[in-house]
Amino acid sequence: MDENVLLDWKEAHADVYSKFKQDLEEQLLKPYHQTILDLGDGYAESLQSVIANLYAISPEDGFDIDKLYAKAIESGDVSAYCLCYYLQFDDGADRLVHALAEKVEKPDTQEIFETIQDYKRF
Repeated sequence: MDENVLLDWKEAHADVYSKFKQDLEEQLLKPYHQTILDLGDGYAESLQSVIANLYAISPEDGFDIDKLYAKAIESGDVSAYCLCYYLQFDDGADRLVHALAEKVEKPDTQEIFETIQDYKRF
C-alpha cells in the first residue's frame, strides 16, 4: 500500500472524507436500534457500502487494509478510499472495535441480532 497515494487522495477529497468520517462516527455512537430506524432516512446506501467494505477485509485475524486499498485503486470506490484512510491514519480499526464492543454489551443488541437472523431466513 502506498501511503502517499492515500494522503494525496485525502488532500484532494478532504470534504468527502470529512463527511464520511463524521457520518461513520455518528453511526458508531448510536444504539443499533437507532441505526436501523435511520436506514429509511437516506443512510442505508452509505452504511451498506461501509459494511460491505468491512466484510470484504475482515478475516478473523483483523482488518486487511491492503485488500481494501487494492479495491479502492482498482474500482475508484470512494467509500473504500475513505475507509482505508480512516483505518490507516485515523486509528479507525481501534475505534471500530471499541464501538462494536460497547454495542455488544447493550441490552437491545441480542434482540436485534435474533431479529436479523430471523429475517435472513426468508
